[in-house]
Amino acid sequence: MAADFKRLVEDSREMTRRSFLAIVGWVGFTVASAIALFQSVKFIQPNATYEDPPAFKPVGELAFPTSYAVGSTTVLIDKRVVINRDQDGFYAISLICTHLGCTPRYFPDVTSDLVLAGTQISRDPDTGQLATKANPTLPGFKCPCHGSRYF
Repeated sequence: MAADFKRLVEDSREMTRRSFLAIVGWVGFTVASAIALFQSVKFIQPNATYEDPPAFKPVGELAFPTSYAVGSTTVLIDKRVVINRDQDGFYAISLICTHLGCTPRYFPDVTSDLVLAGTQISRDPDTGQLATKANPTLPGFKCPCHGSRYF
């Protein structure tokens, strides 16, 4: 038995450069495949939050629909929401920026500096009014984290 082991040790050859590179290549391939498999499984499972969406119940004078005049815009900055009312009903807009989570602010004029600089602007969706040099102001929101404007 000992003779067989001694012969096995004597017959084993040294690791050549080719066998070393083959082992390194297979280890690299195995690690890359494991990472790719992990990322594929991670892609299949969405990175979603299963929390309830933020909700609140207006209290006091804001609790009733009659508190909001037709054509009004009410900004509830502590709740991070804007409530608009027109002839068709109510519309709520979340003021949580998807970029960094900051709160865009409502301004009665978010376009005059853009119009004076010659930037093309679309129409106000409520009135159809086009911001021009003669009438440069449109109401809307401005995001403090990246400067986007919404109107």
